[in-house]
Amino acid sequence: FKLSDYRGNVVFLNFWYTTCAPCIKEMPDMELVNRVFKDRQFKMLSVSVDTNFDDVKKFYQDHKLTTMPMFLDPGKQVANRYNVYKFPETYLIDGNGIVLKHYIGEKTWASTAYMNTIEDYVGKQETLASASQ
Repeated sequence: FKLSDYRGNVVFLNFWYTTCAPCIKEMPDMELVNRVFKDRQFKMLSVSVDTNFDDVKKFYQDHKLTTMPMFLDPGKQVANRYNVYKFPETYLIDGNGIVLKHYIGEKTWASTAYMNTIEDYVGKQETLASASQ
């Protein structure tokens, strides 16, 4: 995938791997965030740096991650472009590809504070999109 494929959307770009305890802990919240915003100008990109697609697929099944898209970066080519060094790491990126926020470590994404932040960014993106029509 290319980030430009998602132009016009707020992108939630998360790097993780299946045996990372903090990554595992934040996944249910990410699933909830994706469910709340999936029909809006929002795209979640959950990028695993695991090497085996079947392991990631099983992880998704075991943790009931049903709405989040699954991406694999086994050589860490994408992660290295973002200088990811501690997992999980998450980037919120605006509709023009500009990084709005960079988070390192596990977050409680479904908390009011993070949901309000995402809502604010998505709302602004939607306002910009409707103004340009």
